[in-house]
Amino acid sequence: MALENGRFIIENYNQDSVFSSFLPGISGVKGIPIWCFYVNRGQAVVSFGTETKDHSIMEFYPAHQSYQMVKTLGFRSFIKIDGVYYEPFTDDQHKTKMSIGMDDLEIEETNENLGLKVNVKYYTLPEEKLGGLVRELTLTNLKSQNRKIELLDGMPAVIPYGIELRSLKETGQTMKAWMQVEDSDTHLPYYRVKISTTDSAEVSLVNRGNYYFSVGPDQELLPMIVDPSLIFCHDTSYQKPVGFLEESLEMLLLRKQVTRNNIPSGFSAFQGEILSHSSMKITSVSGMAESKEILKGFADKARDDGYFSDKKEENDALTKNLTQVIESTTGNPLFDEYAKQTYLDNMIRGGCPVKIGDKVIHIFSRKHGDIERDYNYFKLSPEYYSQGNGNFRDVNQNRRNDVRFHPFIKDTNIKAFYNLIQIDGYNPLSVQATSYRLNAEEDTLSLVSGEGREAVMEFFNEPFSPGQLLRFIEEEKITLKVTSSEFLAHSIERAQEIQNAEFGEGYWTDHFVYNLDQIEAYLSVYPEMVEQLLFEDRSYTYYESKANVLPRHKRYVETPQGIRQYHALDKTEKKSVQHTKLRTRSGSGEVYTSSLMTKLMVILANKFTALDMDGRGIEMEAGKPGWYDALNGLPGLFGSSVADSCELLRLMKFMAIAMDKYEREILMPVEVHDLISGVNEVMKTYAGKEETRFWVWDQLNNLKETYREKVLFGIDGHEAQLSTKGFAVDFGLWIKYLSEGIDEAVRENNGI
Repeated sequence: MALENGRFIIENYNQDSVFSSFLPGISGVKGIPIWCFYVNRGQAVVSFGTETKDHSIMEFYPAHQSYQMVKTLGFRSFIKIDGVYYEPFTDDQHKTKMSIGMDDLEIEETNENLGLKVNVKYYTLPEEKLGGLVRELTLTNLKSQNRKIELLDGMPAVIPYGIELRSLKETGQTMKAWMQVEDSDTHLPYYRVKISTTDSAEVSLVNRGNYYFSVGPDQELLPMIVDPSLIFCHDTSYQKPVGFLEESLEMLLLRKQVTRNNIPSGFSAFQGEILSHSSMKITSVSGMAESKEILKGFADKARDDGYFSDKKEENDALTKNLTQVIESTTGNPLFDEYAKQTYLDNMIRGGCPVKIGDKVIHIFSRKHGDIERDYNYFKLSPEYYSQGNGNFRDVNQNRRNDVRFHPFIKDTNIKAFYNLIQIDGYNPLSVQATSYRLNAEEDTLSLVSGEGREAVMEFFNEPFSPGQLLRFIEEEKITLKVTSSEFLAHSIERAQEIQNAEFGEGYWTDHFVYNLDQIEAYLSVYPEMVEQLLFEDRSYTYYESKANVLPRHKRYVETPQGIRQYHALDKTEKKSVQHTKLRTRSGSGEVYTSSLMTKLMVILANKFTALDMDGRGIEMEAGKPGWYDALNGLPGLFGSSVADSCELLRLMKFMAIAMDKYEREILMPVEVHDLISGVNEVMKTYAGKEETRFWVWDQLNNLKETYREKVLFGIDGHEAQLSTKGFAVDFGLWIKYLSEGIDEAVRENNGI
């Protein structure tokens, strides 16, 4: 791999080891993102769509199938030049090149015998009301005479909007009955299902649609063939374009197209001449539009000369600006580009922090689902200020350095992730998009003109995202006395922030460890804020868990293979609980808030009482291991994690330093105080050499199980004080116990 003008270059990529990658899918603050995956085979792009895999435009396939099918079901170009047929990027004998940029992908093939060079460039459309994948096809005539050309370029299969991936995979033949293409005669085909595909008496119309159109060399909309049978005829494998080979393009375009009850295609047609030593370009766009009106407005703009070149520059500038914070100039240009690419990849997993009014929101994020990690269900919200989903660990990891690059976020990430910690020390798996709730007061409504006030009041009755608010203003044509961006900032400043999350499928042992990284990063930028951060800010809340860890007598089961630990969680007992924040009076009182040090005490007590029988590792008591999911069987075998107990020891030492420096009284729920007091007594007894580590394990579990039963639906609401000075001696016994356990594990294994 070489570097050329800031781009990674792979010569003859078709013959290199296979790999897959993706375009970042960042379309700007006021743009609609598109996801797109590619491989180093054929014309590269293997699938793309909007929002999730359920909204594929080019069908989503896992990596191994993508490598097999890209030359058939990916983008195709069928060319007749002076009557000679040629399909580029299929014959590995020709010289090829792949150029990978941060925000685009370019492939090129040179056919010396035919005197033709074919170049394809992909990038996503920024800052528009609809999302789109742009594909620029450039043909260069390498000969000294003018040449006649007939061309079909596009996709053998375009999935109409409204077909979920599972339905496509499992009942694809049945789904064809819903498929249709509209307006192909206007050269702006609109792909959508006729009505919703649910097997229900209640059906609904579908307004959104996928689209595909092409702009020719003279800025004209090119004719489209949406019926693949015209092109491939009897070759249902789509290997050869039999119809195009047997007939002229002019005759093919006269044939009647079937536009319903089949999986349609998207091929643009062009016939003309390429001058000697000259090039011609066809630019195609495919994506999703909220309505035909939006699509038509966009198509009118897209025909303007220079539109796509301006959009490409805008797209490049967008990515450059996002990675500017890590831009460096060293003696190794490859390293410089790698640093930017790595930053970008990590940013789109954690999100890019931006300020709206006085609040921080992370945009451009999504879970790391791709064709190699096909198990992950990613989401890119198709709206302005697009947010996505992510797992707690992944999002947390990738935001750890936010405050160093963007000091304005201050303790935003600390609040976000510690507020998701539950009173049992665990946390929900899935971190969802942030939303807001606003009671529309007069100062907000005063910014709305006339009849729009009532509609705005009704809109604010439900939680909303920034993108939803801006779309509402556009679609309802609300007249404002300020700009829409100013109205958004005004509304967000006055709104209550909602950090949405979902339980998911279990509790991992390692999730708590990344939270301390957030604290350390913050204090590396704001070292003077230690006391205020840990002790004085009492606004931290606790996520209300929807599943609770069962006691040992319910987790431990006898099997033919011996005693195992199964059925770790109860997901039904709290099914009726609707609130998402821990409350007093066993769930019927007020939302409970505390200091960050209290929150650390909650984590400490829960994790310390989860130490294994040897006091070496944290038990996998909740049905999941640490970050390495391939070890899913370990919890059943009573597995524990020394790596996570090392992280717990790191947390304990951090707390010890803070408590030694600041003599404070820590207020905490009485239930937590009782748990800590119980652990103190156990540690004192063990320190007196009166009991074994197995006894410690049993006693700690008894304390933990009693505690969990007390706080199952909430806390009492009464608080007790813990003196940092008074706790110091007892806490030293905790640290000594865990340190000795870790040391024993290291010695037993002759080091780490």
